[in-house]
Amino acid sequence: MIKASKDDLDQVTEQLNQKSAGRTIVYWLDDILQTNNNELIDNMTKAFSNALEDNYMDAIIQLESTLNMPSISKLEKMVIQLNLGNIQYSAGHYDEAMKNFKAVVKQAKNSTKRSMLECMAIAQSALGLINYVKGDLEIASKCYTEALTKHKELEYLVGEATDQTCLGIIHSELGLFDSALKHHEAALELDRTLGYDHEAAYQLGTIGLIYRAKCDFESALKNLKKALELHQEKGTKEDIAADLGNLGIVYLDLCDLANAEKYLMEALELARELGNKESEANQLGNLGLVYREKGELDVAEKYHGDALKIFHTLGYKDGEAVQLNNLGLIHRQKGDLKSALKCLNEALSIHQALGDKTGEAAVLSSLALVYSDQGDHTNTMKYMREAAKLLEKLGLGEKNKDKKK
Repeated sequence: MIKASKDDLDQVTEQLNQKSAGRTIVYWLDDILQTNNNELIDNMTKAFSNALEDNYMDAIIQLESTLNMPSISKLEKMVIQLNLGNIQYSAGHYDEAMKNFKAVVKQAKNSTKRSMLECMAIAQSALGLINYVKGDLEIASKCYTEALTKHKELEYLVGEATDQTCLGIIHSELGLFDSALKHHEAALELDRTLGYDHEAAYQLGTIGLIYRAKCDFESALKNLKKALELHQEKGTKEDIAADLGNLGIVYLDLCDLANAEKYLMEALELARELGNKESEANQLGNLGLVYREKGELDVAEKYHGDALKIFHTLGYKDGEAVQLNNLGLIHRQKGDLKSALKCLNEALSIHQALGDKTGEAAVLSSLALVYSDQGDHTNTMKYMREAAKLLEKLGLGEKNKDKKK
C-alpha cells in the first residue's frame, strides 16, 4: 500500500521508538531493511512522528535532509526515497513523489538482490497508483503490470494480489471487462490462499458488478450472492448493505421488480440503522427507479425527492444531478413537461460544472425525449446529436460497442 494509514504510522513509530531496548528496527516498508544506524533511526522517527500528526512538510524536510547523510548505504537511500515518496503522495505532491519512485526503480534495475527487487516492485506499484489518481490509466496499467511481474518473481503473494486487484479496477474503467475479470479472479484465488476473507468477498462483489456491465446478469447475481454470504458470516454491515443494494439493482436490470424492491428495502433499512446517509440516499433513488418501473409515479417521485434532499444536505452534487434527472423523467411521464425541463436543465448544469461527461450525455438524452414530446424537432435533434457526440468521445457510442466486450 502506498499511502500508509495513521494506524500504520502509529505502529511504525512504536517500532522505531523501541530502539533503546536494543531491538532491530524494521522500517515503514515491510521486510525490506533493518539497520543499527541510530542517527538514521532518529531521523526516521522524527519524520514519521510528523507524518502521524499530518505535518507532511516537516516530515518531507526531515527525510530530504536524511538523504544527504554520508553514512547511509545505497539500500538505505532507496528506502528513504520510498518513504519520502509515500509522504509526498499523502501531501498531494504527486510529481515530487514520482521522481523519488522513479529514482528507486532506476537504482534497482540491474540488481539481483532481493531487497533491491522488493524496493523496485513497491516503487512500480506506487507509480501505478499515482498515475491512476492522475487519470493516466494506460500508464498506471503498465506500472502495475511491471510490479506484478516483480512480485511474482519474489513469490510475494500479498503484492501480487494487490497488483491484480488494481489492474482489474483500471481495466474495468477502460472498458476492458474480460481482462478486468481475469485480474479480479486471479486476485480472488490469491486472497483465498492467503486466508483474506474480507478481500475475497470484495473480489466476488467486484466480479459481480463487472458481469453486470457485460449484461451477464445471472453470473452477476451468483457472485454478488457469494459476496453477501461472506460478509454476513463476518457481520460487516456496511458491506452487507452494499451487496444488498447491488443485488437489488441487478434484479431491476432483469425487471424482477419484486426481488429488486426486497433487496433495496433491506439495504435501505441497514443504511438507516448504520446512519450512512449517502447509502440511504442511493437506496432511496434506486427504489424510486423500481416504483417508476411499476408505474407508481407518485411513490417514485417521493423516493427520488427524498434522495435529492439528502444529497443536497451532504453537498454531493453528482447525486443531486442524478436524482434531478430521474425526477425530470417522472415529470415527463406525468405529462408535466415544464417541470421536467426545469429539473433536467438543473441536472445538466451540475454535470457540466462537475465535468461529468457521462452524466451530461444521460441528461441530454432525457432532454431530447421531452422536446420530442413537445413536438420541438429542432431541439430534439440538437440534444440527440450532442448526446451521441459525447458518448462517442467517451467510447460508449455505437462504433465502440464491440470494443467493450
